[in-house]
Amino acid sequence: MRGFLRPPPRSPHRSDRPVRRAGRALLVAALTAAGLLPLATPASSQAPDLEPATPVVATAGDGTTTVFVRGSANGLFRRDRDPDTGQWGQWADTGGRTDGIPSVGRRLDGRLEVFARRASGHLWHQAQGDWGWGAWDDMGTPPGTTVAGTAAVVTDDNTATSADSGGLVQANADGRLELFVRGADNAIWHRAQVAPNGKAWSPWEQLGGGPWAGAPAAVVTGSGRIALVARTPDGHLEATGQKQPGTQHNALPPDNWTAWTDLGGGYVSNPALATSTYVEDAAHPGKHPTGSLLQAVANRSDHHPWIVAQSKPGNTAHPGGTWDVDHPFDLGLNLTGPPVVAATSDGRLSVFGPDANHDVVSRSQTLSPVPDTDPTGIWAGDWAHLTGANANTLTVTRTTSGAFTLLAVDTASNKLFARDQLAAGTSTSPSGTWLDWSDLATIGSGPCDGPGSLSCLDITSYDLGLALDLPTDGTNQLVRTTADASSPSQRWSLVPLPGDTGGTFRIVNGNGQCIAEQTETIGPWHLRLGDCGTDGYLTSWYLEPIVTGNTEKPLGYYIHQAGKPAGDEYCLTALQNGVYAHPASEVERVDCGVGDPNEKQAWMLGRNGVVGAPGILELALQHAAAVCASGDSSSSCSFQDTNTPPAYNGPGCVVGDILYNASPGSDADYTAKWEHTTGSEWSVGGELSIQPFEKLGVTFTTDHTWVDESSTAEDATITVPPGQFGWVEQSSVVRESVGYWRISFRGYTYTFPGRNLTGATDTTGGKTLVVVTKTAAEPPTDAVCNQ
Repeated sequence: MRGFLRPPPRSPHRSDRPVRRAGRALLVAALTAAGLLPLATPASSQAPDLEPATPVVATAGDGTTTVFVRGSANGLFRRDRDPDTGQWGQWADTGGRTDGIPSVGRRLDGRLEVFARRASGHLWHQAQGDWGWGAWDDMGTPPGTTVAGTAAVVTDDNTATSADSGGLVQANADGRLELFVRGADNAIWHRAQVAPNGKAWSPWEQLGGGPWAGAPAAVVTGSGRIALVARTPDGHLEATGQKQPGTQHNALPPDNWTAWTDLGGGYVSNPALATSTYVEDAAHPGKHPTGSLLQAVANRSDHHPWIVAQSKPGNTAHPGGTWDVDHPFDLGLNLTGPPVVAATSDGRLSVFGPDANHDVVSRSQTLSPVPDTDPTGIWAGDWAHLTGANANTLTVTRTTSGAFTLLAVDTASNKLFARDQLAAGTSTSPSGTWLDWSDLATIGSGPCDGPGSLSCLDITSYDLGLALDLPTDGTNQLVRTTADASSPSQRWSLVPLPGDTGGTFRIVNGNGQCIAEQTETIGPWHLRLGDCGTDGYLTSWYLEPIVTGNTEKPLGYYIHQAGKPAGDEYCLTALQNGVYAHPASEVERVDCGVGDPNEKQAWMLGRNGVVGAPGILELALQHAAAVCASGDSSSSCSFQDTNTPPAYNGPGCVVGDILYNASPGSDADYTAKWEHTTGSEWSVGGELSIQPFEKLGVTFTTDHTWVDESSTAEDATITVPPGQFGWVEQSSVVRESVGYWRISFRGYTYTFPGRNLTGATDTTGGKTLVVVTKTAAEPPTDAVCNQ
């Protein structure tokens, strides 16, 4: 199984389990990021100019991550990531258009809904349905004006006090989406779904204050009230919030929003807004019960991101809380775009942005805030530089494993890049372990663009630089010719055999025909094309990555013919020079690994000079995994450690039931139950990998006695005061391993580098599982394990 926190089964409209409030940090759909606005420049009353293409991302209830971003001709495109394989699918056109930055929210049923402003100034939206995405629908405009900014969208999650007789919090009965957007009149306007998952929306409501510039940011606080921060044309940030949480059942007074609070001036970018968790000080019980503080982040005129934070959270008497406006905190680095804020699973914040070199940089809290004395928390001393991609705009999401995924756009090339963490950061190592950037190609492009894909790639000799092609002389034997990325005859796809999970595939030309053997009695045998359905001499193949020394990524691949008896190992081969009856132009199948310098068997499988298109390494790993699981005495696999860092406690997360004591005056003892599940996260060649390690991981566990991959039932008794919540958080013992896999198959041995993050048994390296029971007047805002 994948990882510590495997996504739930793929059913986007599940309603058979509670929707936990603790997950709402993931539901804040817009820590909005728009272009910089010079200080004291008034916002135009007309629709703004085209904003930079900025990605937004959300994860549906089935674990699928979807990124949305504007592409050519103002089209809005999306790309999905499969939670079971970790692989990104192809670009899909949503059918919508936008002049701005889209927004996305997750509904109560787990489906996503995306919002976009069109050139007309109307706000449009599109929602997932039972059978994919529905049609776009026009939400219109606020009365007397049009939409000018980017919408901030949150999921209204404020009814978690509904509990059964055992104190178990029931499924959220609200869960409506609410949005906030600036109009061309420079007012902020608000709408809410009438009912969860529904199509009807409330009338437009103006929130007052202003005038406003840019886009607001919104978040649901621990008390269930929505908080909002926005920027004025003269560079001041101001904050407001609900006096009472909204519900679909009870009409709220028209003055349900607090007066706007000035948070200070000098700001030139749109703000981001987040909640940062703090815990009760055991040495001073009752002084600061567990809760969360709001933190607003925006660039000032020095282009540094600055934080202004609450020193006291909101409550019934003072719903807006108290802001520490006299002590803004300078994070201290020039950013060329607005800051993006994300929370770790244990509630600490990380700030991301592009620097002057267009590298993505990040800085993280090492310690959570303390009300009154240290409301911004303690931050790491240095910024981490995630070089390797030219980033102009970006977004970040937290995965089900608790790690971050970055998505960045290079606006010059209009390309999207992604980068994953293998291991989430901790308070002592806040940066975590980052893997390599992945090229997700030009926004809205097809499968042949960028690095290519399994369905469209070039097969090019690593040594000769010549591409596999079709003959032009009337013969039917495959040849290698000068590489030409525009040539249709040089486009190939690798198609897995139906029902096969062992990494074997057909090689199919762009004309729809498959590589087949030439019927000959003496080898080496020539290769030709044949009908993929009827030819009796079709070939199947598998991949062996070529890795030398300490190279992290394969330098190329050997393409082995599959299905042959032991001793008959043939590889796709290009000849450097002709041999009797075999012209140099022909590509043939020759004995693997003979060492003849005339036989070139290393291939690149990608487009535009890329060694391996996305999915190629995964295909090679599938074959290695099948070898490990085969039980063949002539085959083996093992992981050789080159570095095993010390074990440590990973970031905490909420486990099991969230409880609430509805009694007006007496404590209640409740039992919280949960499954303590451990597992592994794997990477190979700088990429996350999932499916092959369901087999490979068995070998790793056998060879590493400290590994703990299990699921055990746990419970704990919590004494919950009246009118408070109770829950359990745990921090598991984990350990990284760095090394390489050694695969032996039919006398051939090859290696490929890898690393993993694995659950470790108690007392490994002196570390033990930490389980903490907590109670508070507000439900947890930290992430829920397994979600």
